[in-house]
Amino acid sequence: MRWPRQILFGDVDAMFASAAIVKDPSLDGKPVAVGGPAPRGIIAAASYAIRAYGVYSAMPTAEALRLCPQSRSRSAG
Repeated sequence: MRWPRQILFGDVDAMFASAAIVKDPSLDGKPVAVGGPAPRGIIAAASYAIRAYGVYSAMPTAEALRLCPQSRSRSAG
């Protein structure tokens, strides 16, 4: 018997942002981006809440901070 082909889709763009929210539940519903520090850092993952501000992965962190000025930078730890 042959099984039918199945396709699996995962939104890995938001995965690291979701992991940050799981680690710190106070971030739930807030705009969250994970990436390197400005001015030369790059956003690695963007939550759905921050995408409303035009922030996406692979954009410079400095630009993301300009698009979402109410966000603040903090290091993971």
